[in-house]
Amino acid sequence: MRETQILEKGTAHSEPKEIQGHLMCSARSSAMDRMAAEIGHALNNHLAVVSGRAELLVFNIKRGEVNRALQSAEIISEQTERMKRLTKILMNACVWDDRKAECKINDLVKDLILFIQPQKRFEGVEFVLKLDEELPTVKIDRDQIQEVLFNLYNNAAEVMAGGRITTRTEYQREGNSVRITVSDTGPGIAEGLERKVFEPGFTTKKGGHGLGLAVCRRIVRDHGGTIQVKSRVGEGTSFVITIPLDGTGMAGKNRL
Repeated sequence: MRETQILEKGTAHSEPKEIQGHLMCSARSSAMDRMAAEIGHALNNHLAVVSGRAELLVFNIKRGEVNRALQSAEIISEQTERMKRLTKILMNACVWDDRKAECKINDLVKDLILFIQPQKRFEGVEFVLKLDEELPTVKIDRDQIQEVLFNLYNNAAEVMAGGRITTRTEYQREGNSVRITVSDTGPGIAEGLERKVFEPGFTTKKGGHGLGLAVCRRIVRDHGGTIQVKSRVGEGTSFVITIPLDGTGMAGKNRL
């Protein structure tokens, strides 16, 4: 009789967990569906611009309008770059492989900034590094964490006319983790919107798709970490990433 009671009690406890698991999977699937739809819509818009500008480019060339032809070519190039970023976001969102390896975060930050600093989008931006030189290595997917930082740098540059981006790394003994803080001197985020910035589809930028930060959060969570935003209007925004040294995330499970 007691054995029956234990089994019934166990069943009663397992059902909510099973239901909760199904609900979580359903929520993640729904988030992925929304993201795919948003990306498809954004790609379609960019393709429409490229198609229209390509026709105009041919027309300009035939009429010998060199300056207008160059303008159309620049717009096509810009739209193509945006489409490349969207496809990369989609690919990152769908990657389920665990490709983590020991990595020096400071070297990753330096290499990334060295690569992106000459790009036109970062023209006039000052990069400041405050790196903990005694930072231990951390087990991460280097490409994915670089993608997270690139998104943060790119977002900051888009809202600043010049300005400064500061990257700070610190070792957190409590929790045995690495903290990466990316701060800018931009206009800041309006009060009440901080909690929405990681939602797929949410954006305050004209022409933005609102997917970059959602993928950033997914990548950080897959490393067992957290990403938070702190902002004050008129003073700038900081994103704080914390990742455990062993990179123990829920790879392939904790989607968005």
